[in-house]
Amino acid sequence: MIKASFPQGCSGPALYSYDQNPNNINFPPSANESYQYFELTEKNNAGNTTNFIDSVYIHTPPPVAAFSSSSACKDAPTQFSDSSTICYGTINTWNWDFGDGNNSTLANPLHTYTTSGNFPVTLTVHTLSGDSATIQNMILVNDRPLAGFSVLDSACVGADVIFIDSSTSNAGIINQWAWNFGDNSGIGNTDTIAHSYATLGTYSIQLTVISDLGCADSITKNIKILPGLISEFQVFNTCAGEVAQFNNLTTTTGTSLLSTLWNFGDSNNSTTLSPSHAYPSGAAIYTVELISTAQNGCADTITRNIRIANQPLPWFTTDIDTACTFSTIQFTDSSFAGIGDTISKRIWDFGDGIKDSTSLNPIHIYSTAGLYTITLTIQSPGRLRFEYSAIRFCNRISYCKLYGD
Repeated sequence: MIKASFPQGCSGPALYSYDQNPNNINFPPSANESYQYFELTEKNNAGNTTNFIDSVYIHTPPPVAAFSSSSACKDAPTQFSDSSTICYGTINTWNWDFGDGNNSTLANPLHTYTTSGNFPVTLTVHTLSGDSATIQNMILVNDRPLAGFSVLDSACVGADVIFIDSSTSNAGIINQWAWNFGDNSGIGNTDTIAHSYATLGTYSIQLTVISDLGCADSITKNIKILPGLISEFQVFNTCAGEVAQFNNLTTTTGTSLLSTLWNFGDSNNSTTLSPSHAYPSGAAIYTVELISTAQNGCADTITRNIRIANQPLPWFTTDIDTACTFSTIQFTDSSFAGIGDTISKRIWDFGDGIKDSTSLNPIHIYSTAGLYTITLTIQSPGRLRFEYSAIRFCNRISYCKLYGD
């Protein structure tokens, strides 16, 4: 029987072997390469043992060189990372040759290539014991995309500003966009975008584009945001047969109004500040557009539908033609709103200081004899107001009060 005992190898405890001719044995290093012992024990059939001790000169295993790198792009830093390994000892020096005439002695250097193409990158590592290892890998350096976009030099506050990407790429496809509009807002992954500014001033816009190869480029442009204006108007007299009156309510900030253009929706227009306009007879809906322009060139447009309504016809009746004081009188609204229209509001004035704006067919009592004029005013949704007045209950009311019934 044969047993061989060896010191600890690269990994694991001390090694033993019962082979007659053991192999593939690893020995631990000392501070310097040195002799390592081994012991052989033999035992015969009679049970007698014999020990034999000898030594062998052991060389420390050399390191294994290896490295990795980030995406390599022209005119952009490339990160090189050492991933070399060693069984025993310490790697203490690194020599990098980037293949373009530049080198470094850092463990994990950054390097910028000024031209694109394939470059042989060589890393040589050294240990404290004087061993070394070398590896060479080819690295492809890609062209970066060229960032670009178009936008106006100036725009108006509150207005949408269109940013159009014009970036190009000779290597790979641009698949990421990141916009910084200079007002603490931004958005990514879209090549064309609209953005509005709420405050006057000059803003720096930056676009960063990234290709599918990981290469990026950025560009910055300035835009000046000018004072703007807000178009607004109201309209009166919207009954068929009336002349509509338009009131311009446009407001400006930091500038003044230069011009206005009205499109009345019936192929007629006007440049008057607050114009009047007669629409064709008959009820209809018209789309009115007001375009306001400021002294600095900023413009704003508002579009609104207005309805030219039919004129309502007010009319009412009573349940009796003569009445006495304190008698109940029934009033019935018989007004006609017009084809396609409704009556949105009515006001009864009974001529004695009392009015009613809620009842369709009110009841009223007169407490004093006299001559009374009753007036019914009706209004359509187009704000049309028409009145009908009638004189009722004159002599009879006086007669009842004086002589009784």
